Amino acid sequence: MSWRAPAQANTPTTSRLTLTVTETYQTTDGQGLPITAENKVTGTFDVRVHASAKEVRDMAVDFLIAFSQQRLSPATIVSNFTDTCPGKSDELRDVTDNQLTKTINTYSVEPNPRVDIAFGGVCRDRGRVGDACAYVPVRWQSTIKADGKPQLAVGTDQVNAIYENNRWRLCDSDFIGTTTLDGKPSLVPFKK
Repeated sequence: MSWRAPAQANTPTTSRLTLTVTETYQTTDGQGLPITAENKVTGTFDVRVHASAKEVRDMAVDFLIAFSQQRLSPATIVSNFTDTCPGKSDELRDVTDNQLTKTINTYSVEPNPRVDIAFGGVCRDRGRVGDACAYVPVRWQSTIKADGKPQLAVGTDQVNAIYENNRWRLCDSDFIGTTTLDGKPSLVPFKK
């Protein structure tokens, strides 16, 4: 027996399945004559259905757009990160620092990035543990608030996620790319 989740379901969703198992067998009645009898058992259970790659992709892109727009509070920007990963406090610190020290003038965040799903795996860069890893091409053109110098960061933001308590949660985010400050390669890596 197999069951296939609906292809067009809005996820995450819970589907209730009912399974009936019928066992048919031969026996004899009280007079010793052969009869067909059956045992029947019915049970129901819930199945949680996810479109995992889409859910992780949407959360990663939403996080990076909110980071880039600098409109929301840092706590709101990292609200899809789980408290069980140290990456949430790192991201909160990075977002806060970014809003205090830079003005992002223009940005681009790839809306349909690659997502790898490998429960209990490790993302290919920086060795971050994750059940899923999104690799989001990004570009930020910023102005440093302290001195007015322009900064350009171009690369990929690796956002990893874990599946906990029946839902996807973000865990870490790492920018992997190049940063130039005032047209020259920067010795200080771009901090989100």
